[in-house]
Order: sequence, then structure tokens, then C-alpha cells
Amino acid sequence: GKINFPLDGEEAITNFKVLKIFQNTTLLEVEILTGRKHQIRKHFSLLNYPVVGEFKYWKRKFRNDLHLFAPRIMLHAELVVFPHPVSGKTIKVEVPLFEDFKNYLEFLERGGNPPKINVQGKYLNLYQDRSF
Repeated sequence: GKINFPLDGEEAITNFKVLKIFQNTTLLEVEILTGRKHQIRKHFSLLNYPVVGEFKYWKRKFRNDLHLFAPRIMLHAELVVFPHPVSGKTIKVEVPLFEDFKNYLEFLERGGNPPKINVQGKYLNLYQDRSF
């Protein structure tokens, strides 16, 4: 899909592709063509599809509590390509998913139900402290 909606009076274009649909959320691959501040967060909040863990631009109630179990805003820049400001040479930076993101995806694979562990006779939500 494509979002072509100005942000802060400037052109802002976001391309996206659905990678996986979970029970209560969707994993997307996103490409920003214009690079506006918080472009992904703003665009998807405006469409009523906020980024999990987003609280700045999404002021309404979430449809479910998935965001409560996110350790952070669930965005990851897997690939960043830009021209070097002096030499003009193309700089390419690739970063694999961080462990907290991988853990959150595993959480979603299990249906978004946080596992409970038994500690001294009490069941605790494993993600209660949001630190994975």
C-alpha cells in the first residue's frame, strides 16, 4: 500500500507491505520516501492503525491490550541507505532484529497471550515489567 499525506505542511510518502497478520495486529515492511519526523508513527496513527507501543500520536483507546506488553515502540530500521554528506558515496547500514523485537513477535505467534509463571505459589505475567 501507499500513504501519500502531507505532514507538518510537507509532502510525506510511506510505502508498506503486509508481511504477517496476527490475531490482533499486523507486521508490516515500511519504506519512507520522504523522511519526515515520526513519519511512520504519524501516518499509521492518522489511519487508525497505530504502531504498537505508540502513545504520542495515538490518543484514543487501543482495540486490545497488546500495546501494554510491548517493551517499546515496535519499530525497527532493518536497512538504512543514504549518501555520505561529503563524498556522496552510498552508505548502507543493515541491522538484524533486536532480541526484544524477536521476543515480541514470538509473543504474537502465541496469540498475544502473555505466558504466566509460577513464583512461590503466585502466577505472574512474564511481561508484567515490560522488559522481556
